[in-house]
Amino acid sequence: MIQELDQVRKQVQEDVVFLLQKLIEDSLAQQSNNMID
Repeated sequence: MIQELDQVRKQVQEDVVFLLQKLIEDSLAQQSNNMID
């Protein structure tokens, strides 16, 4: 049971990191687009 929880926690961490990276990339892309204008 504890092992399953640990696995779920790792999966959630990976998902969160992935989403954070996407958010950062999106905001950086928007910033560079604003600079071009």
